[in-house]
Amino acid sequence: MNTRRWIEGVALVTLAAVFGVAGALKLAGPVVFADAIYRYRLLPWGASLVLAVYLPWLELICALALGIARLRRPAVAVMMGLCVLFLGALIAAKARGLELSCGCFGGAASGSDLGQAIVRDVVVLGLAIAYLVSVGRHPRNRA
Repeated sequence: MNTRRWIEGVALVTLAAVFGVAGALKLAGPVVFADAIYRYRLLPWGASLVLAVYLPWLELICALALGIARLRRPAVAVMMGLCVLFLGALIAAKARGLELSCGCFGGAASGSDLGQAIVRDVVVLGLAIAYLVSVGRHPRNRA
């Protein structure tokens, strides 16, 4: 297996696992996840609740879309956008000195501090970028 294919494979498996697990865990407790979103002090409660209901489904759909060749690039692009938004929220919370769980894997139960969540998000974002750069260099991979 060549290096490019290995990078693409690792990126896809990791992205599918992270977004699939995160989405599934959040579905189990939308009110707990809404509270985790609300604690960032970026959205009112109603918007936090709406986001808590729909975001896990988007994460799951993107994770599943990675299994369909024609949907991979758009799914990774959406995941990359979500990572950028998550990273912005995490950095804003850290800069304001908020002490909270990131909510990344199911609300308050995730137990991850913001510094760890920032590092994890940067790694996941890097994998998404690596995948898009890798497939973007080869015309046969373009949909």
